[in-house]
Amino acid sequence: MRHIWILTVLITCQGALANDIGEIMDKAKQGSAISQYTLAKEYQYGFGELPEDDSLAIKWMRKSAAQGYSEAQYNLGLMLSNGEGATKNYSQALEWFIKAANQGHKDHQRTLGKIYAAGEITPTDHKQAIYWLSKAARQGDSYAQSELAWSFRFVGNKIRAYSRWSIAVTEGYSFVNKWLNEVESEMTLEQIAQAQALAAKCYESGYKDCD
Repeated sequence: MRHIWILTVLITCQGALANDIGEIMDKAKQGSAISQYTLAKEYQYGFGELPEDDSLAIKWMRKSAAQGYSEAQYNLGLMLSNGEGATKNYSQALEWFIKAANQGHKDHQRTLGKIYAAGEITPTDHKQAIYWLSKAARQGDSYAQSELAWSFRFVGNKIRAYSRWSIAVTEGYSFVNKWLNEVESEMTLEQIAQAQALAAKCYESGYKDCD
């Protein structure tokens, strides 16, 4: 009886999922950006009764992204940079990453900052990296604090690098202590005091006053 019950549940779930996909597809065709994005993900990973099909995935992702849905814009950037469903196109991927980041989501801002810092799909640009990572950090993104410190380090601003790593440590990212100690060893006592004061001001203002 237990096996029959399990089989019944599976069949019921599959039927419900099929109905859900049908409804999602109808709404996507009617122009719902969220449904278009959901349908794109369904095709991307072959969920439910839909086959895995990157060409259809990127088709629906483009439709959703064109309507300004930030998750679709971000994922379209990923697909274009990885060559999923289309030929790799780094310049277009970057355009969509920028569109997504411009909508204010800290994860998208952090990702864009890391792209500029690493020079993954565009030449390394620490000025742009600092710009976008600062936006993410201002929203309380602890990981962005550490990434931001690296960009400050690369442009030679030890005081700001120290202050950001100091904040990251305060927020529980103890693994950055080694980098904090490293930059500290290259600083004067006056510079360390300035960095500590800057970190305290930034932290106490909720990351709104970090300059």
